[in-house]
Amino acid sequence: MKPASLRWRLRESANRRSPADGRTSGRRRALAEWLGSTENPLTARVIVNRIWHLHFGRGIVATLDNFGKMGEKPTHPELLDWLAVEFMNRGWSINRCTV
Repeated sequence: MKPASLRWRLRESANRRSPADGRTSGRRRALAEWLGSTENPLTARVIVNRIWHLHFGRGIVATLDNFGKMGEKPTHPELLDWLAVEFMNRGWSINRCTV
C-alpha cells in the first residue's frame, strides 16, 4: 500500500467517525482500526513471527524488528501468510495461536 493510499483511507475513515462536537479528528482511531484490520495483514504477520521466534528460537523472518526493505526475507513466506490469516480468523488471540 502506498503512503498516499493510507492517508486517503485514514482521512475517509476519520470523516465517518468524527464526533459532532469536533473535539477530535478521529485519525488515531482510524489508524488503530486500520492496523488491526484484515486489510492490513502486516500486523498479524509481525505478531505470528514473534510467536514463532519465542517457540523455535528464530523467526520465519529473522529480523524481528524490520519487515521492510532493509530486513531479511521470510524463509517460508507461504507459512507466514497462512499463520497470519489463521491468527486473524481466530480473533487475533495469542492464546489460541499457542495451543
